[in-house]
Amino acid sequence: MTGLEESGTFTPGSIARLQQCMAVLVRINQEEPRLTTAMLTAWVKAGRPILEEPYVAEVFAEIVDSGVGQGELNPGMSPIGVGNVLRDVYLGALYRWASRSPDTTGTLAEELQQILQLLLDGMTAPKTR
Repeated sequence: MTGLEESGTFTPGSIARLQQCMAVLVRINQEEPRLTTAMLTAWVKAGRPILEEPYVAEVFAEIVDSGVGQGELNPGMSPIGVGNVLRDVYLGALYRWASRSPDTTGTLAEELQQILQLLLDGMTAPKTR
């Protein structure tokens, strides 16, 4: 069972599923922020972002593919391409969050949801805007 099903608020629409996916990733990372920062640093130093299979991108791609099939998202997009972009956005926000100073305003959740909304405005099919 994934975090999406565990959240108890699973919604079948792809846009809501992408939002939920980001929220689950935030929850996982913010549960133990010091541990997340240490593990993220070690993961990057070991070269894992380059060597590891892009599992998160594949999850995003499945959601996007479903959204394209349901007419929610632009059919001209490559689901795996969008999945990779969403993974990149997630990792970039996570790197910034992990290296932030304690007095920094804004949260990981706010940044990810703002970026996701920006992308969705460009990905959403005209009839769902």
